[in-house]
Amino acid sequence: MRQHRLARVQLINWGTFTGEWSFAVPWKGMLLTGPSGAGKSSVLDAMAAVLVAPGKLRFNAAAQGTDTRDHDRSLVTYVRGAHKREADEETGEVGAAFLRKGPTWSGIALTFVDAAGTATSLVRLFHISGSSAQREDLKSLFAVAPGEVDLLALQGFVANGIEHRQLKAAFPDWHTYPADKYGS
Repeated sequence: MRQHRLARVQLINWGTFTGEWSFAVPWKGMLLTGPSGAGKSSVLDAMAAVLVAPGKLRFNAAAQGTDTRDHDRSLVTYVRGAHKREADEETGEVGAAFLRKGPTWSGIALTFVDAAGTATSLVRLFHISGSSAQREDLKSLFAVAPGEVDLLALQGFVANGIEHRQLKAAFPDWHTYPADKYGS
């Protein structure tokens, strides 16, 4: 079995990363650094959302075991772009303030490369309709794709809801799995 190493990370509408964000990972690896709130945990949580079985997924691994652990992070808050807590003007109830309030899609792609230069991408796509912040309204799909994936090019298959059949028809060599099959 050949060793694969992470070569590229792509995020679209994940946490406070609005729009498309990507970075290359050198063959020898890299170190993520930055001040508090810069997005280090968001990047690690995005990777976990792709690599960890949905039933085992726990966010903000950097704070686990500390008093500052953020219990409010979830797939919905990442897709919606929760960025602070605020009080509702009418009810006074404190809740998350979202960067993305209407129908929203989000995506994560992790591209791995072996020593021969053969790339494989692991992808997770999300869509949440309306202004919902309910977990049951978040739809998700996993994909394993040969080669490097252009995550932004998948917008047409997810922007109005996850179009699993159309995605499968467009990319027949991809292996796709709806997340609800695995307990979302």
